Amino acid sequence: MKEKARHDFKNIISGKIHVNDAEWELLDTFFDVIETQSGQVIQMPGKQAGYYFFVLEGALRMYAQNDEKEVTHNVYNHRRFVADVISIRYKQPSSFFIEALVPGLIICFDANRLDKLLTISPTFEKIALMMYEQSLFEEMLRVNEILTLSPFNQYLHFVNIHKNIVPQLSQTKIAACLNVTPETISRFRKRMSL
Repeated sequence: MKEKARHDFKNIISGKIHVNDAEWELLDTFFDVIETQSGQVIQMPGKQAGYYFFVLEGALRMYAQNDEKEVTHNVYNHRRFVADVISIRYKQPSSFFIEALVPGLIICFDANRLDKLLTISPTFEKIALMMYEQSLFEEMLRVNEILTLSPFNQYLHFVNIHKNIVPQLSQTKIAACLNVTPETISRFRKRMSL
């Protein structure tokens, strides 16, 4: 499974950036592959975030705990980089949990080791730039969604974008991802069936 994950990751990156064989051999020593289970937390708040994640399969949710309420920052589907970049870059405690929503395969880059890798080759700098650009793009999409879409349209967008995982999620988990109540999701589903 892990060899297939490494091969798939190589194909995804190679489709965007040319990486020679020697660079791949080196890059391969800088990341691990983990298999996640539904509900598994792979990052906790309160300490500096230490990893950049790449979702090969499954989905991750980044959220904060505000008193007794979970507040979802974003949901990241397959082929997405995920990280608390502010915590990593500014070396400050993270405010976020990162949780697997469904079983998946995740590539994990140790942030400190990745910084060292970037000094070795311009190719790795291009990969890092791609990670940061994708992170910024995801953040801007999420802000735009929150500011311009009604809760019902956010639900429709979520179901469309994450159609591969929605059938595996409980109504409560979908509600948590959208920062609404499970009853609101029931109303949305009823509205769609009319």
